[in-house]
Order: sequence, then C-alpha cells, then structure tokens
Amino acid sequence: MIAESERIKIRDIVESDADDLAKLCDDSEAHALMNVGNENFNGLTAERILQIFSAAQSIYAIELKQRKKKVIGFIFVRHFDEFKIKNFEDPLHINCVIHPSLRGKGYGRESVYAFMSYMFKNYPNCIFVSRASISNVPSVRIMNRYMKSISRVNKEHNMVYFASTAKIFFSKTKLGS
Repeated sequence: MIAESERIKIRDIVESDADDLAKLCDDSEAHALMNVGNENFNGLTAERILQIFSAAQSIYAIELKQRKKKVIGFIFVRHFDEFKIKNFEDPLHINCVIHPSLRGKGYGRESVYAFMSYMFKNYPNCIFVSRASISNVPSVRIMNRYMKSISRVNKEHNMVYFASTAKIFFSKTKLGS
C-alpha cells in the first residue's frame, strides 16, 4: 500500500486490475484524462492496455476500503518534460481518474490528497505538475486546493497549468511539513 485515507487506499497496480483499467478506457471522458493521446483501445485485451499504460507512466490503483478489491480509479504519474522549460527540475505529472459512476463523491480529492501527502512526506524535494481543461471544473478545484497556478489560461488549448512543491502543498493543507 502506498497511501490511505478513511475511505480509500492507494496501492501499486497488479495484473488483476487490468479489467478495471480497460473499463475506464471505454469511458470517453476518462480516456481523455489518462495521458494516452488518441490511443485506440478497441479490440485490445485488458492485459495489453495495462502494458501500454505501464510502459509510459507509473499507475496506482485506488481501492475502496469498505469493499475489498473494489478498484474505483487510478492515479497516473509520469515525468513531464513540457514543464522542464518552466524552471522545474524533474517534475512529475499527476493525474487522477475515477470511474464515472463514482465521480462527485470526493474520491478524487481524497485520493490526490492522500497520494501527494505520502509523496511529499517521503520525497520532500519532488515537484508535481498538472493541467486541465478550464471546463473540467472538478479537476481545477482539486488543483486549486493543493497546487499553485503557474500559468494563465492557455486560450488556444483551453488549459490551465498548476504545480506544487512540499512547501506549497503543506501551506495549503495546513499540515506543516
């Protein structure tokens, strides 16, 4: 297990999570959030989908504690070269995707908080970055809660960019380092 809260635990992904990941790929909104570009997963086995994701980034399963082995979403973390030009050393792009039927229940916020808390306590020099469409209000709310905006809205792509260091995160969450 990587991190946990009252309702969820975040753990390394295992082969048995492949079907849950494949189901998430079938949701067009979730698919757009998963850092895979225009990858078409139609006709691929769940195991092959897992291989594609695992090759490009670290994946962590978000499991509901009250139902053993019930995977409700995933956290994706990858190195994000686009931000290297913005004076960040080796930023990690964080992305959280929750199954459609469970969105709006606070699981995304809770998962991002638990994961970032764990990372900053154990790796205080890491830097997280994230981006979202300005129309993705839930994601923008989460990023505003734990990160600092580092750019104005990119009107061409309708995106907003955020970053967080341990200092920013702990000052925003009042946890202290």
